[in-house]
Amino acid sequence: MFMAGLDVTIDDTEQAYVLLGTPGLSMRDDRRYAFSVLDTILGGGMSSRLFQTVREQRALAYEIGTFQQGYREAGLFGVTAGHLVLGEPLTLAFAAAVALVAGGLVLVNRGR
Repeated sequence: MFMAGLDVTIDDTEQAYVLLGTPGLSMRDDRRYAFSVLDTILGGGMSSRLFQTVREQRALAYEIGTFQQGYREAGLFGVTAGHLVLGEPLTLAFAAAVALVAGGLVLVNRGR
């Protein structure tokens, strides 16, 4: 069962690192392969949609990516971002991530 929560750790650094987690798919779910492709397209490296949009085009974070982990009965999906200061840039980065997911982020180019 997913339980929402908030954990804030204040360190003596000039950087902020934020993780947004949400329920994902279990390792038994037949949709897990498609979800893995979505994870890779959205945040799986320097050519991912989030990296290109949030870091390269908008310069809102120095690091951004996604991850997923499937367990027997549950799963986890998350977006991570790092920036030099906590505040508006990271908020905008996460808003961009949510907008990509909610707005049909993956449009398949079939070479047409």
